[in-house]
Amino acid sequence: MVIVSDTSAITNLIQLDRLDLLHDLFGEVFLAVSVQRELYQLPIQKTILESCEWIKVEAVQNQSLLQKLLIELDEGEAESIVLAIERHADYLIIDESEGRRIAQELGLKLQVY
Repeated sequence: MVIVSDTSAITNLIQLDRLDLLHDLFGEVFLAVSVQRELYQLPIQKTILESCEWIKVEAVQNQSLLQKLLIELDEGEAESIVLAIERHADYLIIDESEGRRIAQELGLKLQVY
């Protein structure tokens, strides 16, 4: 199963000390580089994430689609959507309503919390 997550789900689960739930439910979780950058702004999150071998970080390739999405979304959400498309994700975990709308229009399945 391929899962891509944006920033909020990771941050919230870290705050609850339950990041393990993602691993238990999905195994591997993919993050876009901009999501990693956002998460690493807090040193404790960086420390936790660096110890999670099951979290994989990847750069997006489709810069054209990314630029189109950046018109309406922030970088983390836009890159997460592009990465989900590129990885043929089973689910995208995303919380922001505009991001969910656009992801659904692009044919992605969402895991909303």
